[in-house]
Amino acid sequence: MAEVGEVRGHHVVNMTDCGRLSLCGVREVGAFDESVVILTTLCGMLTVEGEGLHISRLDLDKGECEVSGNVTALIYTKAKERGGFFARRAKDR
Repeated sequence: MAEVGEVRGHHVVNMTDCGRLSLCGVREVGAFDESVVILTTLCGMLTVEGEGLHISRLDLDKGECEVSGNVTALIYTKAKERGGFFARRAKDR
């Protein structure tokens, strides 16, 4: 059974005319202002860049988010693995 606030399912991104971004599979909002929104999703970190960005709807219990404004870039990055060199070497063995 899923815990309260645990996002399950798929990560879906739907953008309309570079002005409205609807997302599913959002775990948390890391930071935001009018030029950048950083989200943790089921597929890693998503950075939304643009101008006049606003989070118009957010429901983390359902994993849903809507961003409005002029979206100029969507950038995915994987979360860095925790631990140093020796932790990664031990994992490889």
